[in-house]
Amino acid sequence: MGACLRPPDHGWLVTEFLSTTLKEWLHGRGERGEERTAPLPPFWERLAKALEIAEAMQYLHDQRPMVIHRDLKPSNIFLDDAKHVRVADFGNARFLCDGEKALSGTFVYMAPEVTRSQPYNEKCDVFSFGIILNELITGEYPYVETEYGPFQIASGVCGQEKLRPALPKKDGQIMKELIHLILLSWNENPSIRPSFAKIASTLKRIQSQPFESIPI
Repeated sequence: MGACLRPPDHGWLVTEFLSTTLKEWLHGRGERGEERTAPLPPFWERLAKALEIAEAMQYLHDQRPMVIHRDLKPSNIFLDDAKHVRVADFGNARFLCDGEKALSGTFVYMAPEVTRSQPYNEKCDVFSFGIILNELITGEYPYVETEYGPFQIASGVCGQEKLRPALPKKDGQIMKELIHLILLSWNENPSIRPSFAKIASTLKRIQSQPFESIPI
């Protein structure tokens, strides 16, 4: 919104004030493992948030050089006064030139290739989004069905068991399509993970389906 400069050592940016994160909106203000402190938002509102995140990430990945976030998680996604998504906290972000690989993140949302300290590209953000999408659809924290800590989760995700959070248990065509999208997004193989353009178009198509077919 504005900037103030006091050369040579000081500078300030004036930004939009955002006080609510996606984590708080979805789960309430309690910590992971505590009882929910807020009602679960309606299914279609959760789906709308997923689409806005995908569109924001599509914008970042469409830049040249590409911007990869590298720490996409609900506590780094804010909501404005109208409850629209703002992807934030670019402390781990970096530019990625064509063909380049990066060598950061949060274990629960981190892609296996990142956990292994292997070179990776923008598809690490897609993996993180897959975990977030599943969290939005189920309304549950990732891996809450286990008693694993962060390091056990990281070991399971990149190990032979290919640990992933529990998927939604509801039936219906919409849920089948969402589960398929989640499975693609957190696939072990980055080349199988869809682009955010493909994810956004898929979510828009799902949103357009009849109101009566809402699964939950």
